[in-house]
Amino acid sequence: MSRLSLGLLTLTLSLVCIPALSQSRGVQPVITDPDTAESLLTALENSIWVKDGESTGKIAYVVYSTQCGWSQKFYKDTRGFQSEVELRWIPAGARGADYVVEQRTADAVAKAFELRAGSVSDHATAKRAVDYNRNVTQSIPFHFKNYVDDSSVRYPTVIYQTSQGVKAVFGNPPDFNTTIEEIKSTPEKLHIESFGIATTREPVIIDRVASLRLIINDLQEDILVYGAPTHKGPIIGSLKPGFQFDVTGLVRGTDWIEVAYYGRRGPMAYVYDPLRAKLSRLKFQERRAPGHVAAPHVSLAVRSHPHSESPILYTLDVGQQLTRVAEVELDGIMWDVVVVFTDGTKGYIMR
Repeated sequence: MSRLSLGLLTLTLSLVCIPALSQSRGVQPVITDPDTAESLLTALENSIWVKDGESTGKIAYVVYSTQCGWSQKFYKDTRGFQSEVELRWIPAGARGADYVVEQRTADAVAKAFELRAGSVSDHATAKRAVDYNRNVTQSIPFHFKNYVDDSSVRYPTVIYQTSQGVKAVFGNPPDFNTTIEEIKSTPEKLHIESFGIATTREPVIIDRVASLRLIINDLQEDILVYGAPTHKGPIIGSLKPGFQFDVTGLVRGTDWIEVAYYGRRGPMAYVYDPLRAKLSRLKFQERRAPGHVAAPHVSLAVRSHPHSESPILYTLDVGQQLTRVAEVELDGIMWDVVVVFTDGTKGYIMR
């Protein structure tokens, strides 16, 4: 038998600094689904943002690049409105972003635009914060996927709440005054402390698990991928049925699995999978026991681990047999270790 080869799903985060011209200038979708709208607002509120303006309760989030000229133009255009609206700047990359997320002051935002950003005292923490914001940025096209046929993120992107739902302006607003008036009519929303600040303060501790190198979605539905190991983190994408990600380890003391969503050099992402985490932590030893396992009367389930809840890799039908290479005793139950596929993949059959 040969295992079905599954292609590795590689998703590239597309970030574009664009002028608000032509078709892009008019793209202003509104998320009308309450759950999706709340999910995006939560992701933005939990990012590492910088307050700019009075705490009027009239809030808009500005996702931007510190070296984007159109982001800088939007910044200059808003200088006369700090007493009327509160802008929350979310730096997602480029030079000076680490300085902004560390300082978290309006002055730092201005200095970064002016290429006068100061030095960073804690580079590791600042990098984690910028990476977190990048994941928040990736959550924007994920939340708007049913409203806009475009997976890129444009700088600046302005997002705020309206009476119809959560609205985004991709690129500089075509009518700046109208956008400001819409922000001023934003429904009141209580301020919550950014979870992103707390979660990036310390590094995520990862335990490497030799038996967990890939996560394959063997379900019939998507598995959500988060930008932090918590359900409060931004949802940045999903793992489609039949696809797989490289696994870098388990988040210590949790059921979160760290995956290389952007590749091993990019920011890490996380999948919540209690069963897979539980199975990867099983401790057992295999004893050599060569031979064969047959199914003379009833079919036998060949599982991925010596545990009754583990996924079934293969069903051994009546009259078939597999090569046995070892046996395992775990929690008083004996399991035969068999070779399932021609690539040497092993499975476990309960006696």
